[in-house]
Amino acid sequence: MKYLLMFLSLFGCTSCGSFDGINRKPDGAFRYYEFNLSNMRMMHERYYRLDCLEDGTVTLSWARNGSDTTSMTVSKEVPEQVNALMLKHKLYKLKRQYRPPFKVLDGKMWYVFIGYDSGNINSGGANAWPPEALRSGIGAINDYLDSLLPARE
Repeated sequence: MKYLLMFLSLFGCTSCGSFDGINRKPDGAFRYYEFNLSNMRMMHERYYRLDCLEDGTVTLSWARNGSDTTSMTVSKEVPEQVNALMLKHKLYKLKRQYRPPFKVLDGKMWYVFIGYDSGNINSGGANAWPPEALRSGIGAINDYLDSLLPARE
């Protein structure tokens, strides 16, 4: 045990307590989903935050192309659908961080956080994405949330 703790401290176990690439379905109730895609100026190109509040209300916040964040209440089926998509696409297999094979000084940054009673799935990257199967899972959730939003003006 002593050697395991030394190994983890030397190699930075930053993902202990999360579902960071350990290929395990999360336990407990779904709590939130947050995704952000931004450029290097930190402007939201696409942002979503789905929250299950303690009073049973479910809120969806979003921003597009640098706009202010807007929120609305959505049905309780929305988190169930997001959780089903997460499981279908096995997003619990996401690594904590994705990096490009070479240094890039400009481009896009993204992150996704999915919270449960028992822990979180946290992943992100700058100019690098997960494998296509996982990336399409993130896209499926975002497209679903986007379908709930009012038409663009």
